[in-house]
This record gives sequence, structure tokens and C-alpha cells, in this order.
Amino acid sequence: MKKLLVEEKIIIGFILCIVCLGILLPKGKANSFQFKPGDILISKSTAPGVSGKGIVGHAGIVIDSKTVLHIAGPNKKPSKISITEWLSQSKNPSTKVIRSKNATLGTKVAQKAKDNFLNKNIPYDLNFTPNPTNIKKTYCSELVWYSYYKAGFEYKKPSTLSMGGGVFKTVWQRPSIIKPYDFLNNSALPYNNFHIVKTFNW
Repeated sequence: MKKLLVEEKIIIGFILCIVCLGILLPKGKANSFQFKPGDILISKSTAPGVSGKGIVGHAGIVIDSKTVLHIAGPNKKPSKISITEWLSQSKNPSTKVIRSKNATLGTKVAQKAKDNFLNKNIPYDLNFTPNPTNIKKTYCSELVWYSYYKAGFEYKKPSTLSMGGGVFKTVWQRPSIIKPYDFLNNSALPYNNFHIVKTFNW
């Protein structure tokens, strides 16, 4: 009888350990994945005060293995937060990570992001000015696009051009406005040599 009680205690202790680990280690935990400079983070969450303005989602750029640079919304300036905070339930738990297949580009992009936005007094552009090279004001996905642009790479968007007679042609060009979900476009990803490398709770 005494032996049975000891076995029961072992089993109960084991079950409690599993339950605790399940609570402390949520699905898609960030430290099980290696973020790299230049990674683009796109979330389902939209910055407060932006919904209804024709933009869905939020974007940020990884500047080192633990840090994201972004602009959080109206009345905010570009700032950095930890990746752990970005993925928290109160921020952006549903996130996709997009990465350039050019292995040397990411580090340069991260540096350009820091040079042009970190600690800069650039206000949020709630009107989404149709020129992503103008950063007197900026918004989240423009901050990402511009960092790549300054590193010598332009992420282009597809547009459908009518050739007449019911014939249409897809052309690739600089966007006038770049939205977060434009970085998830199924045709733009391969065209721009990007791919999705991780999905968290999407």
C-alpha cells in the first residue's frame, strides 16, 4: 500500500510539471526561433487609432536578435521594443516573420533602420502620404520599406495594367503607399526574393 502511494505521488508530480510547462511555454515561443537583423514582422493587430483608415495589421523590423524597431501609431515616434514584448498577448501575438533570401542584406537594412529612425523625432503619418521616400512623417510599414530602400533594395508591388481589348498585364513598381499586408502578398514575396520563415499564432 505504501509503495502505491509513492508511485501516485510521482505520477501526480510529473503531471503537475507538464501542466506548468504548458503554461510557461506557450505555442510559438520566441526563443525557439532565431530572429535575424532585417526580418520583417507583420501582425494581425492594427495600431490604436489607425483602424478604419484603410490599413490593416502592424509592421516592424528586427534590428538585432532580440529587438524590433517600429512606430506604434498616432502621437508616437519610432521606437524599439523587445521581440518578447512584440509577441505578448497585449501587443502582437499573431505575427508572421518575413525574411530576404539575400543573406547579406538583413544586417545592412537593420543598420539603415537605426540610422534613419531610432531616436529620431519623426511623427506618425496618419494620412499615409503617397510617397514612401518622404519620411518627414512615417507609418509602420513605410518605416520597414524605407529601411530596405536606403540599403539599396526596393520592395515592389504588383499592379494590373490594361493593354486594351481585354488584355491585362502585371507590372511591378514602387508603391505609393505600402501597407503591412503588402509584405505578405503571395506573388510579391517570390518576386522580391522574400519568404515567410515563421508564423506565431496566426
